[in-house]
Amino acid sequence: PSSSTNPSSKLSAIPSGCIAGVGSDTLVRLGSNPTCILGQCQGDCDNDSQCAPGLECFQRAGDAAGPPGCSGTLYTDTDYCYVKSILPTPTTSPVPSVLPSFSSLPSLSSVPSLIPSIVHSSVPSAVPSTNPSLNP
Repeated sequence: PSSSTNPSSKLSAIPSGCIAGVGSDTLVRLGSNPTCILGQCQGDCDNDSQCAPGLECFQRAGDAAGPPGCSGTLYTDTDYCYVKSILPTPTTSPVPSVLPSFSSLPSLSSVPSLIPSIVHSSVPSAVPSTNPSLNP
């Protein structure tokens, strides 16, 4: 910032240290209640209206991670304006996958269970039992 030996009598629309809507990828805290429009990676914002057009206020809790696309020192409880398009957006494929992503069916095993099932099979075994039951 520059100083003048002949200061203006008019109040500035942009407080010192605050360049409305201009930012970079370096985190900057311009106070807890800046009165100018914040640029990229500038804080502390409380809502999107405090950020320059195209930016949103990235809300953090305490010492949580900072906004994507910004680097530098994070200040506790400071929220920063950021370009939301940096976050990946979920997409869906027009072609369905061959394999399901999950299944509610029980998995089949090639190893027989040692615990008898509650439901009796309607198909008799191809191999006779070596240890027949005493109860039918």
